Formats: sequence, structure tokens, C-alpha cells
Amino acid sequence: MHRNLLSAIIEFLQKKITLILFECHLNLTNLQIQILKMNYFKDFWKTYAPYLTDVWQYLIIIVIFIIAGIVYLIIN
Repeated sequence: MHRNLLSAIIEFLQKKITLILFECHLNLTNLQIQILKMNYFKDFWKTYAPYLTDVWQYLIIIVIFIIAGIVYLIIN
């Protein structure tokens, strides 16, 4: 899971760098460049949002177990 997320971030950054280096010289307006960047981000988010959801679920479970452990130690 982490390997896919890391490769997705690297791919996203490569696309962003490519956009800045190769498409900005085409006399695009700032608004057009921002729209292109947002399209890349939207595609990235649609592809990898489920992985981020899994990470949040795991973090919530870990926090619940930590709180339960602290409560157990306080009670006993």
C-alpha cells in the first residue's frame, strides 16, 4: 500500500514538473496553467483516495487501542 502511494506521489510530481517545464512556454495564461494543474490533481485524487482512506482507518483503530490501553492502566 505504501509503495503504491509513494509511487503515485512521485508520478504526480513528475507530471507537475513536466507541466511547468514543457507546457508553460506555449504562452498559456495563468488560468489555463492552473486548470491543467488541477486536472492532474483531480486524477491523482480519484486514483489514490481509497489508499488514504485505508490509512485513516488504521490510524483511528490505533488511537482507539492506545486510549483503551491507557484507560485499562488507569483502572487497574
